[in-house]
Amino acid sequence: MSAGLSGRGLLLAVATAACSAVGIVMLKRGLEGGAIQWVPFAVGIIVYGVGIALGIWLVGRYAVSVAYPIVVGLSLVYLAAVSAFALGETLTPLKLAGTALIVVGVAVLTRPAAPSAPGS
Repeated sequence: MSAGLSGRGLLLAVATAACSAVGIVMLKRGLEGGAIQWVPFAVGIIVYGVGIALGIWLVGRYAVSVAYPIVVGLSLVYLAAVSAFALGETLTPLKLAGTALIVVGVAVLTRPAAPSAPGS
């Protein structure tokens, strides 16, 4: 098991987060109007389920303390963007600032570890 995320691991984290965000938005779409709209609801279940499967595969191969926070952080960023685009939700300056902090946190987590000094 690798401690950091390789290029493939980061790509998998991005795909997992995207599936999570899109799946949640589709589920929301499927529940609008007081009755279940089956097509968007079913698409939401499938896409979200693919995200869960990818996430399980990801944490099985990389350190969960690195992989999972990256997925959750990216999911929040993607969800803010997708919900603004698809659902018309407002991105306030405070939400954008919070999203920027999440991006910084993900960037810190994805940085390669510094090599340790000889003899330490």
